[in-house]
Amino acid sequence: MVTNKSFNGLSMPVFTAFGWAGEENAINFALSHMELFINSLHASLSREAQSIFPYWGIDKEAKIAYISAEEQPEEGLYISLAARPLSLEINLSLKEKASLNKAYKMITTDLDAFFKLLNELGPDWQIHLQQVEYDPEAEETTFYQDLLKSKISELNLEETVHIIARAEYLNEEDKWVIPCNIFRRSESEKIASMGYKVIDHIVGQISSLIPLAQFISGKKRRKKRKPSDKPKQKSVGDVEETAIRQPADSAELEKFVYVSHLLPLHIRRGFINLTPKHWPFFAVNARSETRLVTLKFGDQIDDECTVWRLSPNDQARLVVSSKAQRWLDLNFEPNDSIQVTAVKLSNKQIEITLEPIS
Repeated sequence: MVTNKSFNGLSMPVFTAFGWAGEENAINFALSHMELFINSLHASLSREAQSIFPYWGIDKEAKIAYISAEEQPEEGLYISLAARPLSLEINLSLKEKASLNKAYKMITTDLDAFFKLLNELGPDWQIHLQQVEYDPEAEETTFYQDLLKSKISELNLEETVHIIARAEYLNEEDKWVIPCNIFRRSESEKIASMGYKVIDHIVGQISSLIPLAQFISGKKRRKKRKPSDKPKQKSVGDVEETAIRQPADSAELEKFVYVSHLLPLHIRRGFINLTPKHWPFFAVNARSETRLVTLKFGDQIDDECTVWRLSPNDQARLVVSSKAQRWLDLNFEPNDSIQVTAVKLSNKQIEITLEPIS
């Protein structure tokens, strides 16, 4: 393959080549561009992502690019990128039986956290759990049925709990293995139009997968040095469980506490995502789209921040001023958690306090 050229983007011929059955030259052309792509992509990942996925390359047989936790991708957790005529698919996968046993035990230990991390990926992501018959002597697998194949936005917590428990039980049986895939597809024409900027786009997608990858693998986040003048962090245990799990109906509350995870884009653009159940707390009336709030962070107070209502699901989003955005940038790294405490002082004034949380 050609590896000494610089990467300039994934043009449409890269995608369409995979639809030309038997055209070996076309496939080799496309894979050479995918190799340039994955080399540039891995170099652009955060150190944290590189530490989780230290290996990268091309699988010619599967016709994918990948970053992986193990030298042989399918022996552990890996992310594959597949260019097809209509889409670029990014897929977080785990297929090795022993690793799956550990992962399912980790998930069933804290299903609420797993469900939360899934939903934080966004509505474009899907999950696929397959039941595959396994022959340990021949080391061969045969597809049997789908246990779960759904958009993450359409998952029901109670049903998901039941399916994950079944997946854990079946994967412990010698006869079965239950591969897990979490994936997202982007239109090939859109990706092709990005040119080199596709690297930043996919780096953002991979960054959003890191908390979930760490949870599934049972790996703790890398500790980072923090300046001595940073505010003291609270631990998750210091936050009252009832305060986090509250609002059944947040419109009736005078206060709520919520822990949000910060992705790179959140810090760079200066916003913090809440949930649709939080919007009624801020809404002045049914037609409200925004709400001014007073923000407290560190030793500063800012009256120029706003909570927005986002379509189509009425998600609440705290959008901070440039001053507060600089505080976020100085005090947080991607995938940090932040505690949001909102207090309704009166019908006209809401005060939000931001605090780091380890």
